[in-house]
Formats: sequence, structure tokens, C-alpha cells
Amino acid sequence: MFENLSNTQVELIYLGLKSLIETKSGHGLVNGDGCHLAYLSGLKERDEKDHDFGDSPDKNAIYKMLYELSNKLKKERDIESFRFEWWYDFKDWKTFCAFVVQNYQK
Repeated sequence: MFENLSNTQVELIYLGLKSLIETKSGHGLVNGDGCHLAYLSGLKERDEKDHDFGDSPDKNAIYKMLYELSNKLKKERDIESFRFEWWYDFKDWKTFCAFVVQNYQK
């Protein structure tokens, strides 16, 4: 999805998408609500496909892109070793939901 981008471009897109959640813009979330049942239920250990409540890892475009960007930054930049304050690893649906809910509960 992001194969032909430079590392700087990948970081900028990652930070832009992440900021949509951090600023509580609601873009890309069910009803613009970060505390929607889809994300609260995503925090639990279960099969995500059982009950998606309107959103899931297969449907959410922001999750899909952040997941791909996280993997690309880990693989090609070894981003975790830099210990950047802004870094968050969107490694799976559960961690994405945790990030969404945490930011919306602040």
C-alpha cells in the first residue's frame, strides 16, 4: 500500500492518521465516537469477527493504514529502537481499540 513512499512520507502519513484519533476528530470511527461499543468490545480478548458492532479490522480504513505503516516503520526504520515519544505500534485491532478509547476518555 505504501511501497513507493520515502521514510519521511511514511512518517508524515502515520502521524497524520494518528492525530485524527488523538484530536478526537472522529474521522473514520463509527458515528465519530471513540467510545463506541465497536472499540470498547475490541479491547476484550475474543475473535474480532464475532461481533463487530459496526466496525472491525476488516472495515476500518484508518486501522488498516496505521497497521501497514507501523509494520513498515518497524521493518524499514527500526523505529522502536529510537524510542520516539510519538511512536505507537498499531500491531493489531486490540491495540488500535485501546489507543482510540484511551484518547477519547481523556
